[in-house]
Amino acid sequence: MPKGTSQPDETWLKKELNELRSASFTMALVVFAAIGCLIGYFFLSESFLTGPFTRIAYARTPIGIEVDVETKVPARMRVEYGTSREYLNRMEMGKDFETEHSTNVVGLLPGKTHFFRVVLEDQRGQLHTSSFYTVK
Repeated sequence: MPKGTSQPDETWLKKELNELRSASFTMALVVFAAIGCLIGYFFLSESFLTGPFTRIAYARTPIGIEVDVETKVPARMRVEYGTSREYLNRMEMGKDFETEHSTNVVGLLPGKTHFFRVVLEDQRGQLHTSSFYTVK
C-alpha cells in the first residue's frame, strides 16, 4: 500500500461478525426450544393435562344411573358413588382393559342427590379419577 493511505481496520468488522453470529445462535436456540415446547405440549398434554378420559356421559334411569366412559388408553373402570363426596360406595373394578366402558349404578335412594366419579386403572396399575358428577 502506498504511504499515506490508511489500511481499513478489520477488527471492527470481525467484532461485528462475531456479535452477529452470537445473536443468530441465540435466536436459533430460542426458536428450537419454543418448537420443542409446542411439540411436547401437543403430544403430552392429552395424557398429563386431561388424563385418559375422552368422554364421560351419564343418564338417570328409574333404578339408578347409566354411565358410559371412553378412554384414550385401555383401562379397567369402576364407579364410586354416594349421597356425599366423603362416604362413597365402590363398585368392583372391571376385569378387562378396554377403551369403551358402560355400567349401571343401582340402588340409589329415591329423592336424594347422589354424587359419583369414575376411577380408571391403566395397564401400568396407575389410578385416574374423574371429577364428581351430581344426579338427583
